[in-house]
Formats: sequence, C-alpha cells, structure tokens
Amino acid sequence: MVTDAEFYDAIIQPLEDAMMACVWRITQNRENAQDALQEALAVIWRKRHRIAAHPKPEALVLRICRDKAIDLLRAAIRRSRWEQATDVPDEAWAAPASSAPEAGLHGQEILQHVRRIVATLPRKQARAVLMHLVEEQPYADIAAALGCSEATIRSHVRRGRDRLQAELQPLYAGSLP
Repeated sequence: MVTDAEFYDAIIQPLEDAMMACVWRITQNRENAQDALQEALAVIWRKRHRIAAHPKPEALVLRICRDKAIDLLRAAIRRSRWEQATDVPDEAWAAPASSAPEAGLHGQEILQHVRRIVATLPRKQARAVLMHLVEEQPYADIAAALGCSEATIRSHVRRGRDRLQAELQPLYAGSLP
C-alpha cells in the first residue's frame, strides 16, 4: 500500500500543471478552473488508494479533473437557467404591508422560503407558477409564452402549487394556535 506522501510525490505533483491545464481548457476562467481543480483534488484524495492501484493513474486523475470541470460548467448553466426562470421583478415578490412589524419579518421569511422552493421546481413548471400565481396571467397566455398546451400549463401550475403547499405546510402548522 502506498503512503499519502508517496501518492502525492509519485502521481499528483508531476501532474499539477497538466491538471490545471486540463480544467483551464474546459472552464476558460481562472476562478472556475481553481474551483474545479479543488473539487477534483478532493475526489482524487478520497479515491487515492484505488487511483494508486489503477494501471494508468495519470489518465484517471486527468479524467477526474475533466469531469469536475464539466460538472462545474453544467452547474453554472443550470444556475443561469434557474435565474432566468425565476427572474421576476422584486416588486412582484413584495409581501403585503402589515401594521405589525413581526408580521413583516415572518412574511419576509416565508417569501424567501417560497423563492427557494420555486427555484427547485423544473424550469417550465417554475415559470408557469410564477406567471400564473405571481403575475396573474391566464393559462392561455402562459401556454403561448412557453410553447406548450394549456393543459400542460394547468398541470405545471397544479404540481407547482402542490409542491409549494407541501413545503409551506410546516411553516403554517407551527404558527397556528
């Protein structure tokens, strides 16, 4: 069995430049390349004994680096899509005014929780929920905007509403007398 120092000296240290070049070619961004390399190193370190026993450990290390860089780009694309899907002006999210300050704070917490839930919905479902429940657009207009049938939009809104209700139920259950 190889010690940790031997593993690093024999496999990782000679590949450091190649590992960075690999993630750089994919990410084309210094910060993303550093993040991808850190994630790759974490995986490599967890699997160091299997990597050391691999017939081509250098190739395996570079594949892990490549995979982590691609994962990072995919996550950025998904994050961008979610931001676009849930891009609703802050005024649309505004909570109704209340005379009690504590009600405003609780309302803001619920609003933040709703935003997090909507962000986890599938993209079209999130857009349909926002367009119908927040922007109060009719199903026909939403269907035209999203390029699907009105029945599909109704289904998206129903599923999104059910998800919101299920996630928000514990908040209301704790606050009811």
